[in-house]
Amino acid sequence: MKGRVDARPSTQAPRQPKHSTDQTGCYRRTSLKRALLLAGVLFSNLVLASPLRLVSGEDYAPYAGSALPNGGMLSEVVFAALGRSGYQPSLAWQPWKRGYHATLKGS
Repeated sequence: MKGRVDARPSTQAPRQPKHSTDQTGCYRRTSLKRALLLAGVLFSNLVLASPLRLVSGEDYAPYAGSALPNGGMLSEVVFAALGRSGYQPSLAWQPWKRGYHATLKGS
């Protein structure tokens, strides 16, 4: 009969896929991927440990200002976060418009 499924177990061996992968090769590829990922994470800190120039305006007390202790509370938080991330930030105080255009130029 067409379309009927035989419920009896087959005596034939299960069919192997044409392109079988052995377990050792699969394990090696996974280990290599993990090792490369770990190396990337470890060496990414070397890239991050570079100087970073920041620009801020003067008239944003109590958040930012050259006359405030530590450059203001927002500047202090930004410096702490960047320092923990491996950056070495420096801060220049400029009028907002001049700092914005210098940032766009990359200078």
